[in-house]
Amino acid sequence: MIGNTRSAWGSVARWFHWGLGTAIIGMLAYGWWMNHIPARPDRYFYRSIHADIGYVLLLLTVLRLIWRGINPTPALPGDMPPWLRVLARLNQWTLYLATILVAMLGGAFGRAHAGLFELLRPVSRAPDHLARQGRRGGL
Repeated sequence: MIGNTRSAWGSVARWFHWGLGTAIIGMLAYGWWMNHIPARPDRYFYRSIHADIGYVLLLLTVLRLIWRGINPTPALPGDMPPWLRVLARLNQWTLYLATILVAMLGGAFGRAHAGLFELLRPVSRAPDHLARQGRRGGL
């Protein structure tokens, strides 16, 4: 079954769940590794890969929410206390929000990169003349 039913998640929803979960854990590990490698010329390349994967995760999260919106959501077990039902739904939406915010903020405050996705950044770390002189702070 591809789509969800009132009693079970469909294969597409399961793929989104496990695929995004695995990718997010992988991004956390890759980000940790990336920030702990010594300064070297190809460090900028690794940051570009991290940013590109983050944009793909943002897109997949939005697609997951669209899929969730057009498919029924399986009911929670009938014997769950009402307060636990509220916490379960709140937890789901908090995870969606956190995933979207982290991906957007990573893109907003990161450096421009020469990766697959050249997006405009709403926030700049340093004026262009400082960046050209190599005196950019932070990373």
